[in-house]
Amino acid sequence: MLAGKRVHKEIILAMVTAVLLIAATSRTARAEGTCVSGLCYDVEYVNYFSNAVDGNGRGYVRITDPLEVNSSAHQPEAICAMIYVFDVQQGMQECCGCPITRDGLLTLSYGIVGPVKALNGDLNSNPLSVTGQFFFDNSGYMQDGVIRILSTETNASTSTQSSDATSAQAYDDAAGTDEYLFPGVGCNRFLPASSDNCCDPTGGILSAGASSSSLTLITTVRAWADHIQNDGNTNVEFEENPISPGDADNLAGICAQTISSGNGSCTCGNEFAAENTGGE
Repeated sequence: MLAGKRVHKEIILAMVTAVLLIAATSRTARAEGTCVSGLCYDVEYVNYFSNAVDGNGRGYVRITDPLEVNSSAHQPEAICAMIYVFDVQQGMQECCGCPITRDGLLTLSYGIVGPVKALNGDLNSNPLSVTGQFFFDNSGYMQDGVIRILSTETNASTSTQSSDATSAQAYDDAAGTDEYLFPGVGCNRFLPASSDNCCDPTGGILSAGASSSSLTLITTVRAWADHIQNDGNTNVEFEENPISPGDADNLAGICAQTISSGNGSCTCGNEFAAENTGGE
């Protein structure tokens, strides 16, 4: 009888040890941004914005890349925050790839502060569709939306430019030379032009003419978003959402379809510019 209890106790201890080992392995995987059972951790983050109507000023999304070197590789000089913006009916309306340096702060805006689109938000002023009940006053600005951010390696360079200057995004490199990037592709002009310091949210379809999307997920983007309230803005951290590499590539592929319409590209703001809290 005592021997039976002793065996039973040993079995329980073995089970507890196994569970603790699995939990420790999972924590290690999450900390290092590796994938477990087809899901990758610490690479996708989700939040929302709302009440982006004329008169409510601007809200801001702040993205940073804390320098957290993992055990397998050193953090590169710059990584990408691949941004995919959805309307409330789950349709992708805008997307863009924004480089961010180690310990840098990227500040993007959303909101409506006037009739000129150029004055309005980085994330809601150029949607794929400009009609329907999910847009404020059918004016072409997104009022409410969901923001998904993927943390990836850089995947393009300033050498992969658009030949159509009329549809491309104007970009001045560090020497002040005009560069014409594909819509939605962002570059870090403070890094050498010869380096791959650009971010293509379509996973190579735009910048490299690839037939399918491919993103390389990497940690360590962190982000916060303002939520516009009647009595002032609150600030809420993005929530982690584990994602499979295949789903990440699917997001990039949908982005390529979105941007191909001529609309649908968001803009990256300026990592080194201060926020203008006055909304102008």
